[in-house]
Amino acid sequence: MAGSNAAPITNTSGALSTVNAGTLAAGSSSSAPISVTTLGNLITLRLTRDNFLMWKTQAVPALASNGLFGYVAGTEEAPPQTLIEGTGDAAVEVANPEFLRWFQKDQLVMIALLVSMTENILGQMTQLTTSAQVWTTLHELFASQNCARIMQLRYQLSNLKKKDLTASEYYRKMRGFADAMASIGKPLDDDEVLGYILAGLGPEFEPLVASITARNDPISLSSFYAFFLSAELRLEQQASSGNIHPSANVAARHIDGHRGGQGGQGARGGHGDQGGRGRGTRGRDNGRTNLKCQVCSKFGHDALHCRNRFNHAFQPEE
Repeated sequence: MAGSNAAPITNTSGALSTVNAGTLAAGSSSSAPISVTTLGNLITLRLTRDNFLMWKTQAVPALASNGLFGYVAGTEEAPPQTLIEGTGDAAVEVANPEFLRWFQKDQLVMIALLVSMTENILGQMTQLTTSAQVWTTLHELFASQNCARIMQLRYQLSNLKKKDLTASEYYRKMRGFADAMASIGKPLDDDEVLGYILAGLGPEFEPLVASITARNDPISLSSFYAFFLSAELRLEQQASSGNIHPSANVAARHIDGHRGGQGGQGARGGHGDQGGRGRGTRGRDNGRTNLKCQVCSKFGHDALHCRNRFNHAFQPEE
């Protein structure tokens, strides 16, 4: 029931990170009546498996501003459901009106939380009966999921390489991973994100990497992005003018050498490619002249090309 231990609200972004549950729950008893619709409209973000902290950033002030956070924190405990009226033989057990008021508000809070969830999250709340149980279950659920998600994102940050991606595509992917880390309560400093980005660049960006790592003053990600785009543009201009990266020159020499080898063979056979083809033609003709057909026993062709291969009455000459 609602008497369970208060769920912590640490790691919530913004000003919420410095406010404790007791402070937020202090105004619960003096709150003015509020409808489910009004409370639900204050939590505009639908809770999914990937946005718990952002959702919580809306939910906490929405509840606290209406004096209802004590219900989810467990500090607004449920009063006894019944009271004893009278004494002795005349004593009778009656419903406690204070419990009814508490129960109505608690269910109001619970509904506001449930309607802000997506179906896959809502399906895990079917056995719960109080808003405090819902709140605690959400924290337990996302604590385990966040651990696995953090490991996955760090792996992606460490292993993504630029390769054939454009500078813009590569940067957006890396920033996306960093933003996802922040959304689950593990924000990365710009220096840390920049380290991941530089580690995934190829040797053609070594001058950029060297200039960034040699700086004494920190550089923002937005400033680095501008340098990154400029470096890519310069590489493209050098490639178009023939002054391409050494690795590309090696590939070009390999291609030219391969073409030169073919031309050399042609030159040895005659004049250029024509001589090579001429020698090859004579070679094939000589080979064809030495063939003996297994059907007609004549030289100059094989059985596959013999005109008598389908003539079952044909008898080869002795």
